[in-house]
Amino acid sequence: MADLSPSRTFADLNTGTLDLPWNGDFTLDSQGRTVIADGDTAFLQRIERRLLTTPRLTDSTTGRGITRPDYLFEPTFGAGMRRLVDRTYYLEELKRLVTAQVLADPETSQAPPPQIEVVATDTLATAGNSVVEIHITVVRKPDRLISFTLPFLA
Repeated sequence: MADLSPSRTFADLNTGTLDLPWNGDFTLDSQGRTVIADGDTAFLQRIERRLLTTPRLTDSTTGRGITRPDYLFEPTFGAGMRRLVDRTYYLEELKRLVTAQVLADPETSQAPPPQIEVVATDTLATAGNSVVEIHITVVRKPDRLISFTLPFLA
């Protein structure tokens, strides 16, 4: 985690990313200061945010936007995986979507390509819903191998 001592200026904060997990709140250090994510933590948070952010969806016939994107100033950003909840989709299609989004991050090494495994399971603990786990193994530049899993209810 990056240093946020009082001697740092606001301009210094522009070089970092706030430590903000998708399902949580701002992360604070022991002194109550906002933590800046860096390294692998910032990379994982960017990938998760990219996968869950909904882009503008367009009508295939007219090309007109039919939904508002989560990021108004980058309407094509994101995979929009939250919209897949309670919908039927093909696992190979999901793998292609995740692969494209992981490769879109500037710190993702293009070779070797990311390895994406999608596993769907039904369990009693989820009240009959499927749990889809996306296992991602990626090389983060320059040569750091990272593996992580993102769970979703489907």
